[in-house]
Amino acid sequence: MNRIVQLFIGVILLLVLATIVRHFTAESDAASNHHHAHHSLQDEQLIAIGKGLSIAEPKAKATIPGTKVSAGYLSLVNQSDSDIVFVAARSDAATHTELHHMVMENSRMSMRQVESITVPAHGQFDLTPGGYHIMFMDIATPFVAGQTVVVELIDDAQNVYPVELPVLDMSNNHTHAH
Repeated sequence: MNRIVQLFIGVILLLVLATIVRHFTAESDAASNHHHAHHSLQDEQLIAIGKGLSIAEPKAKATIPGTKVSAGYLSLVNQSDSDIVFVAARSDAATHTELHHMVMENSRMSMRQVESITVPAHGQFDLTPGGYHIMFMDIATPFVAGQTVVVELIDDAQNVYPVELPVLDMSNNHTHAH
């Protein structure tokens, strides 16, 4: 009987893990290169957040009931003559906020924290589902569609760039268009 209970618990844990992974990869395009623009942003789409740095398409994923994790996405556009290297993210919305990357490892998607993200001079870096993203862990209150989450991106010179991420229900792939 003990083995049956252990097997049942193992199956439940696998289902929970699969649900969480599916939540973060539902819109993924793991084969695309997220280091450069795969679409062109117009100036009117850009939101200035600091000297020489703008963002476009900011959004955070509404949380799944019962979970305390979410992700944030945006395009970072560097209009300056120098690379901008982000080394951290922080938010009052979560106990832990980190820069992450989804990678294929042994035929399975795996999420890893990264030490930095470099936005090249006069270039763009996209944080997208299935690629680089901002990871919110141990969220205090659920992210609900229609709300806004504030996150601060910190560069290697300790400059702080506040960003507002509108929370969207991204569960049906209806919010991610290029």
